[in-house]
Amino acid sequence: MFSAMVLTSIVKVPYDKRLCIFMVSGIIFSIGFAAFTMVNFKYMLFFLFIAGFFLAILNTFISASLQLTVPQNMRGKVFSIKQTLVGGLTPIAMATIRYLFVVVDIEKNSQPSTNNENQKKVK
Repeated sequence: MFSAMVLTSIVKVPYDKRLCIFMVSGIIFSIGFAAFTMVNFKYMLFFLFIAGFFLAILNTFISASLQLTVPQNMRGKVFSIKQTLVGGLTPIAMATIRYLFVVVDIEKNSQPSTNNENQKKVK
């Protein structure tokens, strides 16, 4: 994520290209985050890196857009509301993911097979 933030601060993006980059970043972030759940462990880190990279670009553009559009005397209020919403939605997202783990029974599916199961597979 840090690399994307450095990249967006170094590279000057023209105003007419920002919406396109914002939308492409959102799509790639969504694909990367969804794809990491469908691959084995070797590729998970790659997809999470891609998702995190483009999430940082999204967050940078959102913050920059808010700073440009919100008047100086209202920025503190707007950014505090944004942070409150993000902070308030995080526990809800965690509870939803925990519920999905129970429904999918991910703990049972992610456990490695025992020696007996490995011996049966060899025979």
